[in-house]
Amino acid sequence: EMQWLVRATAEVLTDPRASQTPLTAKRVRIIQKLMKAWEGRSSRANSKSPFVVRHLLERMKQQERENQHKKENLQNSTGAGSESATKSLITVQSYNILLQSWSQSKLFTYGRERGGSHKLGIAQRTREILDEMDELSKTNPLVTPNSASFNAALKAAVRNQRPLSEIRQLLQEMNRRHKAGNDAVAPTRRSYNFFLYALANA
Repeated sequence: EMQWLVRATAEVLTDPRASQTPLTAKRVRIIQKLMKAWEGRSSRANSKSPFVVRHLLERMKQQERENQHKKENLQNSTGAGSESATKSLITVQSYNILLQSWSQSKLFTYGRERGGSHKLGIAQRTREILDEMDELSKTNPLVTPNSASFNAALKAAVRNQRPLSEIRQLLQEMNRRHKAGNDAVAPTRRSYNFFLYALANA
């Protein structure tokens, strides 16, 4: 199984023909399957799976950009009128795989605090991914963080023993967005369980 996973991933990331393959819904499902497989290996000691998941996600984004450029060039060369923007095939689901991968990771990555450790680094990465999703959602609403996105960040914060204030802030942000009308980000039982666990161990 591991040989298949490595071979299939290498084909997506390095095969020149893969970069010329249009990003279709079927192609996205294939790459997401690889991302999920790597995510399942994230909890192993020293596993670099989160980085592989990121590379696969970036490959999808690159292919989608190339698709759009080819479409624009064709329109310019034929003099055809501009069409409405194509709906993106990259959604919150792909980013949630990346978040889950980091939330389970045991990688040792130095943080920014003095004497920093993985306890900051991994939780910080999930927060940065949420920020990235927020920025991208301005042009692609399909990547707007949802409950699963925040739950992955909560999991990373709890597992890495981040301060209770940091965990409370994540939960409060979910509530704030929910009250603003985003039902997809409503706190779940899992969200509150993460907070209660952190509270009990504070």
